[in-house]
Amino acid sequence: MICPRCNQGEIFKVLINKLQAETFLCDECDAMWFKVIDIGNALFVDFGTYMISKGLSPTWNEIIVVNNSI
Repeated sequence: MICPRCNQGEIFKVLINKLQAETFLCDECDAMWFKVIDIGNALFVDFGTYMISKGLSPTWNEIIVVNNSI
């Protein structure tokens, strides 16, 4: 699925290791959604901002890609 925010990246289902949380993340602009049904322009969360708010590093080293693309 192409990201509706940037119209360039692909959306991947990922697991944030330390939180054991599955989310959906754009590989280009780092827009993130918690439910696939919420994927859209207005409802995204910035991956880096979210990770910092949880005390984690805002890098892809903190995640595992579950699905290559949704």
